[in-house]
Amino acid sequence: MTEKDKELIALFRYGLIAPLLTDTVTSHTTYLDEISAKTHDVPHYGIRTYNRKTLLEWHRLYRRHGFDALKPKVRTDKGSSRALPAESAKLLLTLRTENIHLSVKLFHEWLIHEGHFTSSDCSYSTVYRLLKKHQMLKPSVADTSDRRRFAHVDINTLWQTDVSHGPYLTLNGKKRKTYLIAFIDDASRRITGAQFMLAEKNEDLLHVLKSALLTCGKPTMLYADNGKIFRSHQLNTSCATLGIALVNTRPYDPKSKGYVKYSVM
Repeated sequence: MTEKDKELIALFRYGLIAPLLTDTVTSHTTYLDEISAKTHDVPHYGIRTYNRKTLLEWHRLYRRHGFDALKPKVRTDKGSSRALPAESAKLLLTLRTENIHLSVKLFHEWLIHEGHFTSSDCSYSTVYRLLKKHQMLKPSVADTSDRRRFAHVDINTLWQTDVSHGPYLTLNGKKRKTYLIAFIDDASRRITGAQFMLAEKNEDLLHVLKSALLTCGKPTMLYADNGKIFRSHQLNTSCATLGIALVNTRPYDPKSKGYVKYSVM
C-alpha cells in the first residue's frame, strides 16, 4: 500500500465521520445506522461495509490525533509486546504526577518533545493504557453536549470563506480580472485573511488560508459553499491534516450561504 493509498483511505474515512464532527446531522444514532447499512466503494480496499463501532473509533481517533490517525497502519511488531519496560513505565508515571494538568494527548507530545521518550518506543496508545491502568487519566471538565449551544461564541471555532470578483487591473498593457479570497471568524466577525489574487485556483486559496492561519491561528471548522475550489482534494487534505473540519453548503441551497461577501466587500 502506497502513501497515496493511505491518504485516499483516510480522506474516505474522514468523509464518513465529518457530519458527526460538525454536528450537521439531526441524530448521530440515525446517521450511524444509515452509514452502517450501506456498502461503500473504498479506495484500495474495494467494496466494504462498516459497523457503528468502527465509525465511532474513527471519530475518536480523529478527535484525539487528527487526520493521520485515519490512515491504515501496518504493524511491524507483530508477535512482540508493546508494553514499556518497568523502568520506563515508572519514569512515565513519575513525570505524569508532575504534569497531571496536561491532557493525555498533550502529555504524550510533551514526553516526545522533551526527549524523555521517542515516538517509536512510546506511542499514544501505550501512554493511554498505562495511565488508565493507574487511574491517572485527567477527567474531562467540559460537557461537550452543553458546549454545542455556544458553538460559535468563541473565536476560531468557525471560519467562513468565499471568493468575490474584484476590480480589473491593467498589467503589462492588458486588463486582468482580480478575485478577492477572504476568511472571516464567525464569532468576532474579524477578517482573518483576505487577499486579491489574479486567479481563483487551489494554490491561490491555500496561499490565503496559510497566511490566515499564521496570523490568527487555526479554526475548528471551515465553512464554504459548494464551489469546485472548496471541494478540491488539496483543500480537503490540508484541512483534514490540520484537524479542521471542512463543511460545504448543500448545492442549490442559498439559505445556507455565509456572509463573507457582505462583510468584506
